[in-house]
Amino acid sequence: MCEPNTLLLIGTLISAGASAQQGAAADAAGKANAQIQQIMADDARDRGEAAVEQQRIKTAQIKGKQAATFGAGGGEINTGGAVSILADTAQFGELDALTIRANAEREAFAFESGAAISLAEGRNARTTGFLQAGGTLLTGGSELSSRWKLFKKTQIAAGNQNPSFTSFLLGGP
Repeated sequence: MCEPNTLLLIGTLISAGASAQQGAAADAAGKANAQIQQIMADDARDRGEAAVEQQRIKTAQIKGKQAATFGAGGGEINTGGAVSILADTAQFGELDALTIRANAEREAFAFESGAAISLAEGRNARTTGFLQAGGTLLTGGSELSSRWKLFKKTQIAAGNQNPSFTSFLLGGP
């Protein structure tokens, strides 16, 4: 069975190591989450661009049908109302395409913002882990120091002018 001073030293080191490891793990998780969120942002942009192209094709098809309808009815497609209708169709079709792109950009921005937050949370957790580890080492070290001073004082009082730290860890009070 280990002596109390040895247990205090081992426990302090294990606890400090665990705090540092926990912070490092949270940082790694934050980085992984940020990567996933960036992939999702890129996907949102790609889907948005594909939808923009689909919208433009749809608008061109509508304009083609309108022009065919005007032509089949004997109307001129390069004058008057036909030109106005075709221009309106083109304008509203492009407005729809730009709206689709803007929505995709907003979605991508939300994912990128989440990625930035994940990275910051990971860095903060890492820092907190190291600070907790440092605090644990200071607290444990302070307790060991107090116990060492008491051990040394009692050893000197008992006639042992050169007490060893090893004897303190293996059997000291």
